[in-house]
This record gives sequence, C-alpha cells and structure tokens, in this order.
Amino acid sequence: MHACMLRKLCGFLDARNSIEQTVILIIEYRKSLDAIKKTHVLLMDEVSIVSCSVLEKAERVFREVRKEQAAFSNVQVILWGDLFQFPSVPNRLLGRGWVGVAYVFQNNVFETQR
Repeated sequence: MHACMLRKLCGFLDARNSIEQTVILIIEYRKSLDAIKKTHVLLMDEVSIVSCSVLEKAERVFREVRKEQAAFSNVQVILWGDLFQFPSVPNRLLGRGWVGVAYVFQNNVFETQR
C-alpha cells in the first residue's frame, strides 16, 4: 500500500494551475501519472478541511488522466472526518479568504453518480 497527500498525488500543491495545466504536469511527471493509474481506493482523512474546489479538481484530474468519465474514474472514494469540525482551508495564494468557503459535503461531484 502506498499513501500520499491528495494534492501531491493529483499534481496541484497549491491549486493555482488549471485542470488542463495540472494534467499536462502529471503526464510529464511519470510518478504521479503511474500512481493515479494504479489507484483503486482513494482515502481522504480530515475531509472537513478539503475545499470543494480541491475535491472537484481531484475528481477531474482522475477522469482526465484515466480517460474514464465516471466520477473519480470509478475509483472507490472513502471520505471520513468530522464534517463540522473545521471549515475547508482557504487558499490565500489565490486571494481567497474565509468568506464563501464551502464545506466538502456541499459539493456536487457525486450527484450524477446516484
């Protein structure tokens, strides 16, 4: 079993790059490309601090890299943590403060998969 941070696995350390730029970087960085292609289960701990935008970007990266249109390219996603413990962490590098930061459960990534 191999474990790493979601942002590192998906190639966006601070989420400044677009999805398209991120996919290009992953393809060039073979280690991330191989890791995403080999992933069967994605475990996300402390999910309350994961922003909606990070979850959406990760989901798109999986679909783009693995060339499958299902949510997270049919990778089993397990989220856990106290959803009301902390709000997601704003990205100050993008000029985003605490105002308008959405909790991960307010995301619609999984809506179409019901």
